[in-house]
Amino acid sequence: MIDAADGKYDPIILGYGLCSKAVVGLSAQRSRLIVPRSDDCIEIFLGSRQARLEQLAIEPGTYFLTQGYIGDGASMIYADYERSVAKYGKKRADQLLKKMMGHYKRLVYIRMPETKTLEPDRVYAQELAARFGLSYVEVDGTPRWLQRLAAQQWDEDFVVVQPGESIELGHFYPG
Repeated sequence: MIDAADGKYDPIILGYGLCSKAVVGLSAQRSRLIVPRSDDCIEIFLGSRQARLEQLAIEPGTYFLTQGYIGDGASMIYADYERSVAKYGKKRADQLLKKMMGHYKRLVYIRMPETKTLEPDRVYAQELAARFGLSYVEVDGTPRWLQRLAAQQWDEDFVVVQPGESIELGHFYPG
């Protein structure tokens, strides 16, 4: 996608942060790349790294969900589960899923203002929490980071990579 947009658009905006180092090594030859200086989209939806750290201070074993992540109700947890059922059978898949979710104690559903939070999303999040014995909490998110991204207000909360440069891990953790 970057190659197709390179030189046609400047800047190219990537709206998801470091995201398990998925952006490390990305570059464009003729366009700037702009990325929120965040570990992942959870910080973006909560408004800051500090807001995420505050949630994790309440309970380090917190699993976060957003309306966008839930999407059609087939979030990564259940997609992984279905693949495991196909590969290992239901009993083994249940064991794997339980182990995967075993260190979580709390599920936080991030409600974003100015978006239609659908009741099915809430029900999905509550059912997921109940299935794994997690406490369920809803918190308000904020669109501020995304608004600043769109308004080209790229301060220290954003990585701005010039044409020909690659995104590096050090861009996210300077000094």
